[in-house]
Amino acid sequence: MGTTRIAAIGVSAGGLRALKEFFSSLPQIPDLAFVVVTHLPRDTPSSLQPTLSAVTSLPVYVLQGQTVPRAGNIYVLPAYMSADLHEGVISVYERHPSEPVFKAIDEFLFSLATDQRKNAIAIILSGMGNDGARGVQAIQKCGGMVLAQDPESSKYSSMPRAAIDADQPEEIAAPHLLGQTLSLMLQGTSNYSQES
Repeated sequence: MGTTRIAAIGVSAGGLRALKEFFSSLPQIPDLAFVVVTHLPRDTPSSLQPTLSAVTSLPVYVLQGQTVPRAGNIYVLPAYMSADLHEGVISVYERHPSEPVFKAIDEFLFSLATDQRKNAIAIILSGMGNDGARGVQAIQKCGGMVLAQDPESSKYSSMPRAAIDADQPEEIAAPHLLGQTLSLMLQGTSNYSQES
């Protein structure tokens, strides 16, 4: 079990604006690392790192190889890559071109649930499809925390709606409110421990 608590943010189509709103309104949360996971097609140019760096004072890094996440940082998964978390280490690997369904968000959330259990946090923002829906169920079963963007505020609502239908998120709200809610929730988890 890693020593850094992780909030995984699942996002896809229409999610850039949602991410900007989330991080620009986020209160300082020094004891948390953020991992932004997308399921973008191969060779999709990503502007996530410079875009997020422009709206937050938190350092933003692109994941590659193996990374031990540090609290207070944002980590972005490159397009058409997958990642998993094992014993506090994030490993990144490329998808096989023949795989018909790309479920990068679900896959990372499964590993997050296994690794951090009740300390796992999942946030699902705008996107198409249902990637993330099964992953939030795994987070919920381990006693972790799930937040979802209000579908009414989403450019593409199917992904947050699928997460809401699959789970009972602790909070459903517009992105600029989710960060504030997360901060308040974490202030109330004084019994947080590193025990699995």
